[in-house]
Amino acid sequence: MSNSTSVPFTIPRAISDSPSQTLLNSLNDAAGLVSFASLLTLGLLDAWKLSFSYRSLVQLMIYTDCIAFVLQYCAFSLADPTGVNSCNYNILMMMSDLVWVFKDAFKISYIVWRTLFVTNVTKGRSGLWTHVGVQLSGLFSVILYMLFNYSAYNGFNICGSANAVPASYRDWTRPLLYGYWVILDLVCTIALLTTIYKFSAFERDNSYNNGKSPLSKVIFRELTRVVITAGAGVAICGCTIVESIRGGGQILPLKALLFTLSQHVLLLSVMRYAPGSDDASSAHSPQY
Repeated sequence: MSNSTSVPFTIPRAISDSPSQTLLNSLNDAAGLVSFASLLTLGLLDAWKLSFSYRSLVQLMIYTDCIAFVLQYCAFSLADPTGVNSCNYNILMMMSDLVWVFKDAFKISYIVWRTLFVTNVTKGRSGLWTHVGVQLSGLFSVILYMLFNYSAYNGFNICGSANAVPASYRDWTRPLLYGYWVILDLVCTIALLTTIYKFSAFERDNSYNNGKSPLSKVIFRELTRVVITAGAGVAICGCTIVESIRGGGQILPLKALLFTLSQHVLLLSVMRYAPGSDDASSAHSPQY
């Protein structure tokens, strides 16, 4: 999900914006700082390495998000969306959105993998089904996002004056993309909340020391992080769909900032498992 409207042919903000609206716009434009903070955290805690595991989707999400924000900030600072450099502005914005295509695919794939893993949906079946579910969820996200970008960027003819894409096409690609994300996030949120409830009930009925075990506390925190991210995705994408359909002002301000903050929560899931570290194979880092 990009920080902009993902449509390059936008009208600049009115000078008459209220002070509160100006503040909200400034905070929203600074959403990339959260992703840069996540990147810095990965480096400082030596958790930047990738592995052949779905856990690395979180690192890939952060890397691609930072690249996209760099391209977007370059567009904001080096090009004029309404002047002679409007073509350069549109090119940079399109490049950032093309990178975000894969960032959002990494994110949704991680959420789906975590949900399938902890809910044991594929238990008793070949592990192939887990791979199929995770990879198809990311693939559909890429396809729908590319359709949206195709319509938003005038059929990728961003420097041409002709309207290559009908308005009706642009009207349905955005709700379709965000609707797909809402469905996946909602299903994963419900599944994880159900798992947390059942796990808490089991712990309560089988606890001999009137408290949760250290392992159960870690698992509970892990699932809660994914629920926060997926639940935030439901709210943010749902509001975006309503805004697209009804038009007018925003229902939920600071969507980009809230989106990056929800992604930052997932960063904590990989902090205790850094590929190549001693903790990666220790008994204190269970792979749930």
